[in-house]
Amino acid sequence: MSAPPRALGLTALVGLLVAAGIGLWLRFGLAGVTPLAGTYAFVRHAHTHAGYYLVLFPLAWLAWHRLGARAPGPRLSALYGAAGLAAVVAFAHRGYALPSIAGSTVVGAVWLVSAVRARGTTRGWLRVAPLGIALAVLFVPPIGVLTSRDPALANAIVHSFLSVLLLLVMVPSALATLRWPAPPPALWAALSLAAAGFLGAVPFGPLGISLSVLGTLLARAAWGARGALPIRLAWFATAGGLMALGVQGAPPTTHRAIAAIHAIVLGPIFVTLAPPGGALTWLSPGRRRRHGGLARLGGARHWERSGEPRGGPRRARVAARGGRRGGPAAPAAASGDDVERAALGLRTDEAEGELVAARRSPSPCVSGAVASPPHRAPPHPPSLDPRGRRARGL
Repeated sequence: MSAPPRALGLTALVGLLVAAGIGLWLRFGLAGVTPLAGTYAFVRHAHTHAGYYLVLFPLAWLAWHRLGARAPGPRLSALYGAAGLAAVVAFAHRGYALPSIAGSTVVGAVWLVSAVRARGTTRGWLRVAPLGIALAVLFVPPIGVLTSRDPALANAIVHSFLSVLLLLVMVPSALATLRWPAPPPALWAALSLAAAGFLGAVPFGPLGISLSVLGTLLARAAWGARGALPIRLAWFATAGGLMALGVQGAPPTTHRAIAAIHAIVLGPIFVTLAPPGGALTWLSPGRRRRHGGLARLGGARHWERSGEPRGGPRRARVAARGGRRGGPAAPAAASGDDVERAALGLRTDEAEGELVAARRSPSPCVSGAVASPPHRAPPHPPSLDPRGRRARGL
């Protein structure tokens, strides 16, 4: 499998810095530590779009690539990163205006292209992700039309839009990387749509049951799966939060909704989607797999040039003791001279002249004028006695 596009990792890394920077700016501004420059609503839109456009989707596509699903290629990834960054800057400067709408249009087009190309290559949890992308894009035109006419309804549709992206795209992409057992795709998709309506445009009380059922399915998947305990506990907490929201019978308030989104995004989703090996490996995830990181790559080249075993003298000493500290000593590998001395029946402390003479003397096996090939050490040298003086069995 080829390495994923470098532009995806670069976009995710830059987007993480941008989203975190805007988030800190908002936090300090609202706390009164520093003056909040610009319009609060515009900065908040920029923070939200940076998180979804520049962080979550590139990380999800990187996860698709690791799982064998078809993700955007290098050119499409570069176009997406440029359009997403331009849209975030436009949101921060003017809010929902022509520049931000143009950038978001390119972003949505890339989403649709990725969903169409991924069909037939998704398995398990990922089977609902392309459908979730297509359904989420359908929410964009009503949001653009109603933003100036009915801001309250547009805000409710935004909540449904974000819920669809989380429940049908990001959560399945994250759980697919864990290879946890997946529920039937149709069941998860229907429940997610009902939950998105309950959390946004259709706050009908009985629809909250869908959140409780989603939490139950998620807890069941985490219970019957294997993996790191912190990851499983984070997803258990998410499942408990979904069940609690469903039991209330009413959508959460704005502040609780913001807190819930940050908890699930910054917690289990981000930790699960992030490629292993640290943030710098996002720039070249294929190189990390082949060489084990830039630091290890430099160390491997050093040992290859110096002729010493990889890992240095300390690893060589540990290997000589049996591969672990305090273990039994492993028999040292015999050199070529030791093998020849053992084959000739010589002691290791005898004069070197006899060994040199034995090497230079012609072989007695001569057929005509052509001599037999020179003596070579056997591929598997015979074992030596503890003093290394004479080979056994000769």
